[in-house]
Amino acid sequence: MLVALTRSAPGMIAAATTDDRKAAETMRPLARLDRAADQIRLGEPSAAISDLFGYLSEVRSRLAQGDWRQFCSAARSTVLGRILAREPIVATARRARKRDSAHDELLDFIASTPLLWADDPTIGTLHTAIATRPLASAIRARESVLRSSAVDRMRLSVEPFVAAVTAEDIRRGWAMDADARRPADFMFVRGLFDCMGTAEAMRVTRAAASRLRSGGCFLFSSFADACPDAAFVECFFGWRPAWRSEGEMRAIAAAAGSGFAKRHWASAEGAIHYCEVLRP
Repeated sequence: MLVALTRSAPGMIAAATTDDRKAAETMRPLARLDRAADQIRLGEPSAAISDLFGYLSEVRSRLAQGDWRQFCSAARSTVLGRILAREPIVATARRARKRDSAHDELLDFIASTPLLWADDPTIGTLHTAIATRPLASAIRARESVLRSSAVDRMRLSVEPFVAAVTAEDIRRGWAMDADARRPADFMFVRGLFDCMGTAEAMRVTRAAASRLRSGGCFLFSSFADACPDAAFVECFFGWRPAWRSEGEMRAIAAAAGSGFAKRHWASAEGAIHYCEVLRP
């Protein structure tokens, strides 16, 4: 850092030195990423990825938010960042993140893509390692949870009505849909709350719960703040989901109002929270 010295600013040299030290401290962890890249090139991608997830979580917990964002931006430009950008899940996240449909595109890709990727042995091993991590596994499992919950509710009704709440529904206020006010047996959001602010999620929950008929259920989920893959997602996907605590999930469910039963649970390894809002 270059500093123009003047008689009116005697402390500028010290300030510059402090800033340089802080920048160096923020960027020092990048050296570990170079070692991970070397491991991958030497034929040890699984070990490199296993170590990387834990290391990034440690760095994320240690750095201030602004420093962490700076670190993530720099990490994506490293050799490791360029290698990971070839892995299909990371590539899809990076390519789609500027589009409104980005999150749904990534969820679809993770849910439908085989765990084995045969185009390149090294990239294939990286893909398998990332695709079998807790968050990707929980995303695939969420598809099954939604399907089985919908089927269970449909069995309880003579004329079942199931409705997914989408971003488009919210944009238009559900006002133009012929079924917008039809009482529902089962309503759900897929990944909508993963990236939505809490106040908006509470508003959607209140509206969805109001549409439930007796015995009906609104099921929602969101990425968990304890997700062990959060640092990797923020760093190499370049995403900032709304990582939520159990308390925040319960607060969203409470927005349905009185007269509803609520149930919370989490996926294996705590990557995704679920909540059900049930009308008796």
